[in-house]
Amino acid sequence: MELTQHDRRYVLAAGRTADGRLTIELNGRGADGEQVADLSGSLPVTDLGLLIDLIRLLKGRCAQANESAVSLVEQQRHAHAAAYRGWTDEQDDELQQLASQPGASVKAIAAALERSEGAIRSRLRRLRDRNAAAPDGDRATPGSATARTAFKMT
Repeated sequence: MELTQHDRRYVLAAGRTADGRLTIELNGRGADGEQVADLSGSLPVTDLGLLIDLIRLLKGRCAQANESAVSLVEQQRHAHAAAYRGWTDEQDDELQQLASQPGASVKAIAAALERSEGAIRSRLRRLRDRNAAAPDGDRATPGSATARTAFKMT
């Protein structure tokens, strides 16, 4: 049997041994002729259904693993549109400006910047560390990306 799909060609050959076992050989090649699969072996004919069930199970688990990796970012972006996106100097300025307002909360800032509360806490920490590492003469003025802010993270 042969199947070609997505520039891949798979050939499956099966036969029987003298003792009634099923022999299977599976070879797959990509569009460039490169080998992508090579499986062979034998099993009792009565176990063929079990092998098919195992392959279906493997396919489902591989699909779930791929979905999980992608969906984490997608889920976060659904809740917070800017999740996992880099910070610009302008966004750093806005973050520090919001954080310096009396009564500012991480929750309110996160909503305003469409980021998670954890992202806000982390970025404030990073900005503080960056500011603390700069020599006194290099400290930026209030409102700039490296300005020191007195904000309690709660």
